[in-house]
Amino acid sequence: MAFSSVDHMTEGVIKETKIEAAQEKFLRPVFGKMFENMVGGGYAEFVDGYIKKPLAYYVRYGVIPDMSIKMGNTGPMAAYTDHANAATDKQREMLRKQAIDDADALLRKAVRYMEAHPDEFPDYELGGNVQRKVITRGGIILT
Repeated sequence: MAFSSVDHMTEGVIKETKIEAAQEKFLRPVFGKMFENMVGGGYAEFVDGYIKKPLAYYVRYGVIPDMSIKMGNTGPMAAYTDHANAATDKQREMLRKQAIDDADALLRKAVRYMEAHPDEFPDYELGGNVQRKVITRGGIILT
């Protein structure tokens, strides 16, 4: 999904707290009360088919800075390797932008599905979805 088979990820790079933070930042504001039901195992088919994908991209967005800069006893340190060049700040930002754009697109797809099938999601409140309240287009905030 958000990480390809050629991405080299050591165990522990993606912390459980990063996943929780992504859920709180990006999913809870969209799903409102329905979010608790989803986390508790409700809507399993919907979560598997529609929610795990954007969540993976939101997590990717969140871990890129952690993967680029490590904290040590002397403060933050840039990653260094003998076999490759570290990505530039611009390249890292491009990766983050692509991750957040993909996540947002997949989340909008999930919301479209829910809104097209309201009988399947009785605890979803259209008015509680922050995507319906604030929209950004080209850096301009629309309400």
